[in-house]
Amino acid sequence: MKQNLSGGSLDLLTAGELGKALHQHMGDDAMGRRIREWYRGVKITKLPVISTAATATSLTLYDPGVPCGPEQGFIWQVRRVLVHSSLGHTDTALVALYAGSDASAGPNALLDDLGVTLNKAYYPANKAAWLFGGEQIYAVITGATVGAVYTLNGIAIEVPWEMQAKLAAG
Repeated sequence: MKQNLSGGSLDLLTAGELGKALHQHMGDDAMGRRIREWYRGVKITKLPVISTAATATSLTLYDPGVPCGPEQGFIWQVRRVLVHSSLGHTDTALVALYAGSDASAGPNALLDDLGVTLNKAYYPANKAAWLFGGEQIYAVITGATVGAVYTLNGIAIEVPWEMQAKLAAG
């Protein structure tokens, strides 16, 4: 479609031409539509970074003002969690990961107490770490070094609640 301007003309794409150009790599056939539908609603998200300076040898990496979990109506499949220390690999503190809506729930919310190593990424086995609306992931650190800063971060895949089968099948 040509658009006349005072200095000449400009050739613009029509809505159909733009749509075709954007989706040509997936095709406009049934397979392309299925692929686009499969990924609709799927979002890779970073966990909020939560940092705390240790004032004692035991601490919980949890901040009620910075929810580290999905909002109501969504579900997360946690793919990677990293708890690290400002002291690096010389820090020998122990880490336990929890998931739930109450950071004081203790062992009932234990996600993984084995295989979680400080300063090394944790990948849940069989993609089995799920967070539902209102739940959070948090870490309890024992043997912390007073003055060291401990930080939790990671990656999750988020989908709307009604699309949770996309995570289970993927």
